[in-house]
Amino acid sequence: MDHSDRSRGGAKKRAAAPTEPDQNKIASKEKKPRKRKARVDWKWTLIVFLLSLVISVALGLLSSTLETLDLFYGFLILLFVIALGVAFDFIGIAVATADVGGFHSMASRGNPMGAKGAWLIKNANKVYSFCNDVIGDISGILSGAIGATIALKLFISESALGFWGNLIVTAAISAVTVGGKALFKGVALEYSQETVAFLSRVLCFFSFSGRTAQEKDRADAQEKKNKTDKDRT
Repeated sequence: MDHSDRSRGGAKKRAAAPTEPDQNKIASKEKKPRKRKARVDWKWTLIVFLLSLVISVALGLLSSTLETLDLFYGFLILLFVIALGVAFDFIGIAVATADVGGFHSMASRGNPMGAKGAWLIKNANKVYSFCNDVIGDISGILSGAIGATIALKLFISESALGFWGNLIVTAAISAVTVGGKALFKGVALEYSQETVAFLSRVLCFFSFSGRTAQEKDRADAQEKKNKTDKDRT
């Protein structure tokens, strides 16, 4: 009896054990990655659309004054638009590559700059989109339009000369814009922390009180914690 029971138990165990194809199926199911659905932030998309519209109208009105201005002021407006695109490209790259750890440490010590810097880095995708996509693209389009207007005023007498003048001015604008972005991209990567710290200081300056109510509560809680730690020691 004992021998038959053992043989039956062994047969049951062998029957219960999965075969090699079954093991492969189980392993393939476990290794199969889950599909992630892309989430579209429609609110942010609408905000970007409206901001692009307003900024384009404002800069377009600025560039339309070139017809009544001297060439000197036209070149100044052109340089301003190019510098605006390069500067915002610099900001977008710096915020996207900065480390949030140092700003969390500053915020825990009650420094309002830390909370601002952490907020910027937390929303780096939106900051990068606004700086590089919205401002950068608008600046590129407007600088080309302004350059064409300047070339038309410079070479209006000769049709052939106007064509080549327009081509040279447009090519020079593209070279200056791309070269400026390439030049400052390395600087943005090297000094990303300092750039975010400077932006945080600017945001604190324009926030009037310097701290929000939430930041004040955090600072007060940290001060109380420091006092209790001192009393215990």
